[in-house]
Amino acid sequence: MLWLQFSLAALIIIGAGYKLSQYGNQIAARTGISQTFLGIILFSTVTSLPELTVCITSASVVGEPDLALGNIFGSNLFNLLLIAAFDIVQGRGAILDLLSPGHVIAASFGVVLAGIAILGIGLGLNLELGFMGIESIILVFIYLLAIRILYRHEVLGLHGEIAQTKETDQREGGKYLYLFFAIGALAIVGAGFWLSNTADAIAQTTGWGRSFIGSFMLAVVTSLPELAVGIPLVRMGAFNMAIGSLLGSNLFNIAIIPATDIFFTQGPILAHGSPNHILTAVLGIVMTNIVIIDLIYRAKRVPWRIGWGSISLIALYVVGSVTLFKLGIR
Repeated sequence: MLWLQFSLAALIIIGAGYKLSQYGNQIAARTGISQTFLGIILFSTVTSLPELTVCITSASVVGEPDLALGNIFGSNLFNLLLIAAFDIVQGRGAILDLLSPGHVIAASFGVVLAGIAILGIGLGLNLELGFMGIESIILVFIYLLAIRILYRHEVLGLHGEIAQTKETDQREGGKYLYLFFAIGALAIVGAGFWLSNTADAIAQTTGWGRSFIGSFMLAVVTSLPELAVGIPLVRMGAFNMAIGSLLGSNLFNIAIIPATDIFFTQGPILAHGSPNHILTAVLGIVMTNIVIIDLIYRAKRVPWRIGWGSISLIALYVVGSVTLFKLGIR
């Protein structure tokens, strides 16, 4: 019965993700807001809400900070792997060569946020201000700063991407466009919650529990909305929106730490995290830096119709997952 619920929730996410990608593309055309900004802010928030719920539940109800942190860093790794998956789907050379410069800003802030999280885990400081640790407050400040800079760059910068989307405004759009988008977003969020809870129940009944396998499965499952939304966007040629949703999700996921910290009553959540998370976060930083390099350096030749960066992301994810499995399985 659990596997049937799991499959049904996954199908809802896939169907809603397909429609949501269509509506998002039309919103970009109607408003003139860049696809990059919509992907980094709007789509990433919608697709990352299941992670938010899982992490808050793990910290407050279950009382397992490692399950919450493992879900966050594991989801970030899987999101970076999805860049390679989207590159394969796109199939016409390196997808990162086709993106706007705004993604470099988002990826760079992702590295900064992950670095601060690593310091919080490594130093193990028990310094709190109100309901959150000092590190969580810093994470909130930098996340808001990232949103402000991205807004000024993508929305106020009047890039060519905006002008291009405005040209299609006459052909696209609908009277109930925003309502349909909201319904699709609610379907993604609701099914995401259902999928996450079902995956956790499966992990418990199979004996995986809160081992590496359970945390890894939960991280992959909560990233399914990003996959369901991103693939249709890639097929429509909305590459900036697709990759933006992934990099924006990685930003939002780290910003989940402060929200989770509020509900964790034993002290700053990062100070109670296992040192194993440092390896996951460092791996995420390395993979993000590969993305940044690929965004800046536009390779003229790519093997097997995908970029060298995508090949590196796949290799690092596989090697890192094996290493983390050996460290984390119980």
